[in-house]
Amino acid sequence: MRVAIVCELQEQPPLLAGGLADVELTAEFAAADEVEYLTATLVDLGHDVTVIGDMAALVRFLGCGGVVDLVFNYAAGIWGRAREAQVPALLEALRVPYTGADAFTLTVCIDKAIVKALWRDAGLPTPPYRVVDDMAGLAEVAAELGGFPLFIKPAREGSSKGVSARSLVHGERALADQAARLLASYRPLLVETYLPGREFSVGVLGSGPAAEALEVVEILHSAASLVDVRGKKAWNPQTFQPVADNALRSELCALGLRAYRAVGCQAIGRVDIRMDSAGTPQLLEINPNPGLHPTRSAMPALARLAGLSYTALIGRVVAQVPLEPEAGHRV
Repeated sequence: MRVAIVCELQEQPPLLAGGLADVELTAEFAAADEVEYLTATLVDLGHDVTVIGDMAALVRFLGCGGVVDLVFNYAAGIWGRAREAQVPALLEALRVPYTGADAFTLTVCIDKAIVKALWRDAGLPTPPYRVVDDMAGLAEVAAELGGFPLFIKPAREGSSKGVSARSLVHGERALADQAARLLASYRPLLVETYLPGREFSVGVLGSGPAAEALEVVEILHSAASLVDVRGKKAWNPQTFQPVADNALRSELCALGLRAYRAVGCQAIGRVDIRMDSAGTPQLLEINPNPGLHPTRSAMPALARLAGLSYTALIGRVVAQVPLEPEAGHRV
């Protein structure tokens, strides 16, 4: 097939503004070597590959008559609360097949509070939380959440954007100070009960009843109190360790799969889980468009544990795309 990769590159960021540190502006964008790995793998799978760039480049490409059989969607988006859904929404409108979750799923999953509400409605464990839009919203938060320590972060960001050592707060002053810092760049914020235990990631492939949990890895950075943007960029294969306890592994895989299905995730996703002070697994977040760097991302590590090579993983992602229009839909 003629495959086009759509993504934003860290090395060639679009014009942005807002006063954030550069590492946070581009934290969710793809690294050049990441795209090179994807391109080479898709070529190995027999496809003719073009790297288009971000959404603006995609619009220019399609507007100039560019034709592809499939878009490999690796775009994080730039502007707005539905930014991760913009490329899929455009492709859906034009009936161009693409990989990964659809626009609706991506819109839901970018909002951590909405995801946690859906999990709670489904009876799944996730730490208590509150959403804060301004400083006035902090007044009763600590009392409502049962006291400190608490963890505060942006509610609609990924890749640990907005997370630093100051995110873990032990008192009212620290909470107010960090909220003020974050509200200068991000809105709304999520404040939740801090989970001090071990951290895990569960990889899932497929949709609906056909979805399956691939494997689970423990994130060794969880020995620290938190992982910020720079910490995530420093991950390597040793960061992701298999879970030796089969009973725990089965529990985590089952929980990850339930969490994935509860929010309607499709095609591929990664569910992050952390243990509370009693050692009980709690759902943290879900990523419906997870990183695919072969050595720095959890999803390829999960695939390897499940017996899938990097090439096989990318092949599975491509194979899940419905290449024909859905039944009952007409142009």
